Amino acid sequence: MSAADLDSFTLEEYKSEAVRRSFDQPGHPMSNDIDLLGEPLSREHVEDKDRYRRCRFTYALPLWPELVLVVHGSKEGQSAGVDFAGRHSSKFPPTVSVVHPWHLVDEQVVDWPGLHVVDEWYPMKEDEVLIQVDDGSCARHVLQFDDGLLQEVSRG
Repeated sequence: MSAADLDSFTLEEYKSEAVRRSFDQPGHPMSNDIDLLGEPLSREHVEDKDRYRRCRFTYALPLWPELVLVVHGSKEGQSAGVDFAGRHSSKFPPTVSVVHPWHLVDEQVVDWPGLHVVDEWYPMKEDEVLIQVDDGSCARHVLQFDDGLLQEVSRG
């Protein structure tokens, strides 16, 4: 099955395929990701304390052209999870007009003013930051991430 075949799947069929390929289980073969997503943009071997994060496959996904999906795994080919990463830095001062779910990743907010990690339990993370609002003042906002991808923004 190829990525093109997935376009015609229903939600239940996606779930069934994910279970069949063990995507819901840590340690599934990274080759399953290649079967589903195609050949990665890059394959890297990196030094990491966690032996299950020493191999990285990077994919471009059409839904998020400004982001990449990074599949982490061991050098032996066992998958250990995914994260989203930005293709470009977001060092600009944050304003309400540019902070949208599914368009930012946690690594892009590390230098934002007032950054404070509220809670973190992989793959979930909640940060509090100062964001400029429409009247020019700054207000605290809570950013909720899953797999590194911003899911929700709320005024805190």
